Amino acid sequence: MAALDFPSSPTNGQQYSAPNGVIYTFDGTVWTTSGVLSTGTAAGGALSGTYPNPTLAPGVTLTATPSVAGTLMSNVATTLVLLCEITFTVTAGRPLLVFGLADGSWQCLVTPATNSAITVALRRGGTNGATDGAVTGQGQMPKVFTSVAQYERIPYSVVVLDEYTAGANGTARYSMTLVGDLAASTVALTGQGRIVGLQFA
Repeated sequence: MAALDFPSSPTNGQQYSAPNGVIYTFDGTVWTTSGVLSTGTAAGGALSGTYPNPTLAPGVTLTATPSVAGTLMSNVATTLVLLCEITFTVTAGRPLLVFGLADGSWQCLVTPATNSAITVALRRGGTNGATDGAVTGQGQMPKVFTSVAQYERIPYSVVVLDEYTAGANGTARYSMTLVGDLAASTVALTGQGRIVGLQFA
């Protein structure tokens, strides 16, 4: 992008349409920005095309299809279950940002002597259809025991984030898993998840 080249002897109120798409106005002392982009000015950074309708540059890639929302119902709380997964192409040296979102409900028997929790994990790598892969982040929903044993249905919502730079061209696989810690205290887990990946230039 060309360097800014302000007029050398501006008058008060004079405007300068810069190559970076910003219109500058001279206030008698200094140049200030009005925040208005010049129509037809070339976009830069993560954008390509011209203003007022730039698009994402070729180097910025949103995954073609975010993972389909997965749904589960598990009556065995201590079994690790696959909530959703996604595989997409990555380019070496470019930063990658992956969001995992999950929500659902947890029906459990809360007792006077037992704490319990469910854990949602975002995992990188592993085998398609499996619950393996390295945990890159996780969220936990704890439930502290009460004075009287009772059943409760607890909604949960978890957002997990991972960022890294791919070392080589290829594919990346991410998955989300859900597990409870006490089989006896959990009647059922329901949930759905979605993973979205964004790779930057």
